[in-house]
Amino acid sequence: MAFAEITEHQVREIGRDALEPLMFLLQSHDIETQRAASAALGNLAVILENKLLIVKLKGLEPLIRLMLSPNVEVQCNAVGCVTNLATHGEASQPGLDSFVTLMLPPALALRNLASDEKYQIEIVRFNGLPPLLRLLRSNFLPLILSAAAYVRNVSIHPLNEHSIVDAGFLPNLIDLLSHQDNGEIQCHAISTLRNLAASSERNKAAIVEAGAVERIKELVLNVPHS
Repeated sequence: MAFAEITEHQVREIGRDALEPLMFLLQSHDIETQRAASAALGNLAVILENKLLIVKLKGLEPLIRLMLSPNVEVQCNAVGCVTNLATHGEASQPGLDSFVTLMLPPALALRNLASDEKYQIEIVRFNGLPPLLRLLRSNFLPLILSAAAYVRNVSIHPLNEHSIVDAGFLPNLIDLLSHQDNGEIQCHAISTLRNLAASSERNKAAIVEAGAVERIKELVLNVPHS
């Protein structure tokens, strides 16, 4: 836990000797240990050298397993860390190419988990929105689809509406409406926008200001005639 707090404020490159114990703790059966270890790794994974070392030490597999943890905070930490690894600029590094494929089953499971009302609240409470937004910006279509479905499910709960808007999701959701090659992504995006506008005049105004009306109009006008 102390290491998680230290890495939150003093992120720097670390060596194998420091990282290997974290990898060991990541595989603990204790939820608090998992939470602290995954949080520390997530903090460290913003530095290129640390990302490469995490992958080299086979950290992806335990992180992906933790994405299916019954504890939402552990899930969010793991998703955040894995997403940081995925944003590595040199995706040709060994282990990172196949990472997105490994990530799909947990992403789908998390999407299903977000359909539960209890978890809809806890995902936001435990800061799950920032890593979700990064997943939404992925260049890998299956991940975009899972993330779009995930945020749609989270947006169902009225208490999450303002949080999603305030976290900066609107431009990305509107951009998803342009995925003409994938109607499912478009449906998730437009359903999320509808949910966000359902009970808030402030959100409605923000959605209009972000250009959603024009994009939706284009979408409707371009629907192929049967």
